[in-house]
Amino acid sequence: MQCSSVAVTRAAAAGRALGRQLCSRLLPAARVRPVAAAAARGITASAAPQAAVAEEQPSSSAAAKAPGEGAVQRRQRVLSGVQPTGSLHLGNYLGAIRNWVKLQEEYDTYFCVVDLHAITLPHEPAALLASTHSSAALYIACGIDPAKANIFVQSHVPAHAELTWLLSCITPIGWLRKMIQFKEKSKKAGAEEVGTGLLTYPVLMAADILLYQSDLVPVGEDQRQHLELARDIAERTNYLYGGKKAKKMGCRHTRLFKVPEALIPPAGARVMSLQDGTSKMSKSAESDLSRINLLDSPDLIVQKVKRAKTDAFDGLEWDNPDRPEARNLLTIYQCVTGMDKEAVLAEVGSMRWGDFKPRLADALVAHLEPIQARYHEVMQDEGALDAILAKGADNANREAYATLDNVRKAMGFGTVHGRRWGEAGQMTLRLRDLIKQVRQCKTAAEERDVIAKESAALRQAFKEQDGTYRHRNVAKLMYMHMLGYPTHFGQMETLKLIASSGFPEKRVGYLGLMILLDERQEVLMLVTNSLKNDLNSRNQYTVGLALCALGNICSAEMARDLGPEVERLLASQNPYLRKKAALCASRVLRKVPDMLESFAERAPTLLEDRSHSVLLAGVTLMLDICAQAPQVVEAYRPHVPLLCRVLRSLIMGGFAPDYDVGGINDPFLQVAILRLLRVLGRGSAEASDAMSDVLAQVATNTDSGRNAGNAILYECVQTIMAVESIGGLRVLAVNILGRFLGNKDNNIRYVALNTLARVVSVDAAAVQRHRGTIVDCVKDADISIRRRALELVYALVNEGNIRTLTRELLDYLDVCDAEFKPDLANKICMLVQRYAPDKRWYIDSLLQVLVQAGAYVKDDACRALILLVVNAAQLHAYAARASYRALTTNLAAAQPSLLMVSTWCLGEYGELLVGGAGGKLLEGEEPVAVGEADVVGLLEAVLQRPTTSAAVREYGLTALAKLEPKFGGQAPRIKGLIAAFAQSTQLEVQTRSVEYSRLFAHPTIGPQVLEHIPPLEESAYDASLEPGEGAAAAGGAAASGGNAAADLAALLGLDAGLGGGAPAAGSAPAAAPVASQAAAVSALSDLLAGDLLGGGSAAPPAAAAPAAAAAAAAADPLAGLFGAPVAAAPAVPAGPAPVTITAFQKGPLTVTFQLSKSGGDPAATDILASFSNSGDAPLEGFTLQAAVPKQMTLKLDPASAGALPPHSAGAVTQRLHVHNSLHGQKALVMRLRISYQLAGAPVLEQGEVASFPAGW
Repeated sequence: MQCSSVAVTRAAAAGRALGRQLCSRLLPAARVRPVAAAAARGITASAAPQAAVAEEQPSSSAAAKAPGEGAVQRRQRVLSGVQPTGSLHLGNYLGAIRNWVKLQEEYDTYFCVVDLHAITLPHEPAALLASTHSSAALYIACGIDPAKANIFVQSHVPAHAELTWLLSCITPIGWLRKMIQFKEKSKKAGAEEVGTGLLTYPVLMAADILLYQSDLVPVGEDQRQHLELARDIAERTNYLYGGKKAKKMGCRHTRLFKVPEALIPPAGARVMSLQDGTSKMSKSAESDLSRINLLDSPDLIVQKVKRAKTDAFDGLEWDNPDRPEARNLLTIYQCVTGMDKEAVLAEVGSMRWGDFKPRLADALVAHLEPIQARYHEVMQDEGALDAILAKGADNANREAYATLDNVRKAMGFGTVHGRRWGEAGQMTLRLRDLIKQVRQCKTAAEERDVIAKESAALRQAFKEQDGTYRHRNVAKLMYMHMLGYPTHFGQMETLKLIASSGFPEKRVGYLGLMILLDERQEVLMLVTNSLKNDLNSRNQYTVGLALCALGNICSAEMARDLGPEVERLLASQNPYLRKKAALCASRVLRKVPDMLESFAERAPTLLEDRSHSVLLAGVTLMLDICAQAPQVVEAYRPHVPLLCRVLRSLIMGGFAPDYDVGGINDPFLQVAILRLLRVLGRGSAEASDAMSDVLAQVATNTDSGRNAGNAILYECVQTIMAVESIGGLRVLAVNILGRFLGNKDNNIRYVALNTLARVVSVDAAAVQRHRGTIVDCVKDADISIRRRALELVYALVNEGNIRTLTRELLDYLDVCDAEFKPDLANKICMLVQRYAPDKRWYIDSLLQVLVQAGAYVKDDACRALILLVVNAAQLHAYAARASYRALTTNLAAAQPSLLMVSTWCLGEYGELLVGGAGGKLLEGEEPVAVGEADVVGLLEAVLQRPTTSAAVREYGLTALAKLEPKFGGQAPRIKGLIAAFAQSTQLEVQTRSVEYSRLFAHPTIGPQVLEHIPPLEESAYDASLEPGEGAAAAGGAAASGGNAAADLAALLGLDAGLGGGAPAAGSAPAAAPVASQAAAVSALSDLLAGDLLGGGSAAPPAAAAPAAAAAAAAADPLAGLFGAPVAAAPAVPAGPAPVTITAFQKGPLTVTFQLSKSGGDPAATDILASFSNSGDAPLEGFTLQAAVPKQMTLKLDPASAGALPPHSAGAVTQRLHVHNSLHGQKALVMRLRISYQLAGAPVLEQGEVASFPAGW
């Protein structure tokens, strides 16, 4: 890369263009496309040096250190090159280039095309340029990878010529006259005609080697003399100017040059001419038949090999000094085949020349063919080749000038200033070149290497305090910051640019300030004075830059200091400044809310401006003010007519090219005005009436065929639904959302579904009109649309459409993805439980869900179905028939939930299937002919299925046991089936088998125990389904947690069968009945499938009174049958009656606590919190947080909703569970933290609840 200068004086136009160029330079795709195309074809366009890069010191300087002087550890460096005169031949390839390919894997390699050496003899300029490119392409074609090695042209590094002159002045001429090649070439050309360059070119070769501090130089035997000269010159220079002398001159390294060593490969190091086995194959030979060029055609290669000089001896010999041609051709054959010497002689040693030459020609053609193909591929894209050479020259320049600057200092010349390389040899690139290099990197390591080197160069440039390129360097810092690299070392440079007087520098400085810094940086305080000066500048663009920076990164301190300046600019006569000042004011208010009053008065004045940009900034400022201070909303409502007038002018106005976006007049301003109207109209009927007409005009006159129009319509719909609008306007808004559902754009459809889900609670009837379209969205290919559509369908279900929508959901349940099935199946069950039109439809629907997705249905749904069947005496026979049909049809694929419910129904009511005992069939029901053997056989098939779980077998055994006294003809079979599981490895199955077999031995007791479960009392059953008594918020049929044991005991009828009694209404329950119920549940819950109805296996016996336990033992003939009775525990005392208190009341929000005790633990308190809103506006985003002292534990269940409707239209409930470990010693106390949004503004309330009654 050549050094370039930048004029000190820059025109103002160039400065203004600098900021624009930054963005364009960040992505210069068009400029590097040839390189990228070449990379796609396999041409690597980057060559990152392999030296490690230190954090504070550039890699090039470390690489230049001599051993023993603290050098950074790196790989040994190798340098070599070939002249571009003529065409590269086989000798160049086998003797040098092929060896380079191996060296690049182990060494830090620099390979150059030494075009300066080519002009020591007369030459053609055009031919030299073409040969230079051709030689570089052949380097790559032969296997040199630019990503591993540096490929460059010698003349592209000016340091070669400068160092040559310095070394020529200390090299004795006698050394040069001894060079063999000088003697040969001067003799051939004539002593008087030879140029000085022919004599001094060994010094140029020495400069090539020494300039890069090379460790090794691959040379042939004929080049040894040149390497020795380079070593002598290095030692002479170190002696004359190194050591203490160099230290005295301030040199970084006292050893100026590293003394290189020769690197000679063992084979193929010297390939001879085909016409003379004693002379080297050379490009300067007169006869082209003496060499094989790498680009020769196959026919020409065959011809040259045929005409190669041979001898008359028989056979082929390698080490015979009298046969140099044989040795040469055998060496070539060995190199191109890769065989060792012994293998070559074994294969061709006995051949005659006529047999060997065709074999050699074929081997050469096969070896050179891929090289030639690769060469033509590289030459087709010269842009990529030029980029590779430029990259290599750039890396070479870095290393070369590190050495040259050190030598210059040692010889008394000093360092060249104004060069774009720093003291350490690091060249600061242009931004475009840096981006190009980064984009050409193939690996992250290469990219890090490029950034690290450029960072080191930037550090050096900043240290030198040179402001010429400061704006360019800061631009590169921004690019490096965008890539994720540290740039903290350049933060002060941005402040220097901001403080400069020129606008171009300020522009880059402010951009760097906003990108490189944030409000947390302490250095930001140093820019406050510069910002204040620029805010008072006469140049509007300078003021605009300062406002833009302040609006992006100002801190609270800066906002306080500069807020008055921003307020002053809000009244500027320049609309450009008013716009930016309004946007900046939003940031100032967020940082310092105390300044709101002054800005709140000025903001409405911007609504009368004729500039759209000022209007948009003013509306945005008013929105921010309303969000931070809801009390200002009332003061802004008188401006609603003005806003409506502006909005109407935008809708009805003509074409405005300055603000037109897709045929829509300034959609950004329209959207902002609609948002402000939504804030001002919420909770105000007067303001809502004032804007209703313009909202209708927006909804009807906006083109929905354009994306900008859809954005406006979406904001319009949200505004209509938020304000106190009339029903017709809401229907219009819902119809707009319905049109959105038919749009092909998935984003618009998603937005419509999301909005309809919020609207359905406000106007469900309007949304119901689009039910068909919403159901179609359930089958959409987009997963997010399916999810939203399902949520909306759930919300649309009611008593009138439950049959239709459930059928649609069941159809979709068959084809939906597995990830949807759990939620969909349980939502269907919930909807069926809540809105079922009759109990028969309830049974059919839940059985269908169990058939289709039984694996995903929760136990609560199965439990609710069984409870319904138990309480519907007229449907017992129908439930048994429906269960039988479902099980026989789907036995192979039946899931455990279907098996459990069906076996329970068959065991409980199986006798109603046989002989018409179930009465007449219901309307539309298909007849089924079933015998006792069929029922028993079906249960046997369930038990014998290899995939049947232990829980299902438990239900199957229970069902058979209950059928045994009813199916007399099948009793022996039933007993045998049950007894077969007496040896089961599953403990519970084995236990049931043994217990049922023992129970059959008591014919008087068994039928009584195995009777039908009696119906649950309707009041208790309804209470178990009441959402306020423990059911899920969605309407699930979970039983009340507090009375779960009592409900289960009543359900099983154990109080009547075992002598227990229910507690009297309105009085505290007696100890004996409680003990009776608990004992009954523990004794036979597993026997009668209690784990399905109770949610788990049988619990240990509850506490019972001794008298009750004795009475139960006397009345029960089975006492002691299954083991000794468990000792009775003291009775559980009764808890206090429920109490309701007002926990918190402030403004429109009221919180009440309903306290209750459950579970028999006096330290545990259940709290049902109810929240109501008496205000005119809804409270959105409602959240309750609670804290208790450390001796207590608190658990909060989710709230039933996230928003409180106004006018106390509905309450939100939330359950809290508190356990006081110091009950009786420490009173219950709680601290509440409540947050919500009122009119778009966040509200946070806190309070303490210390009014809990004594004993709680």
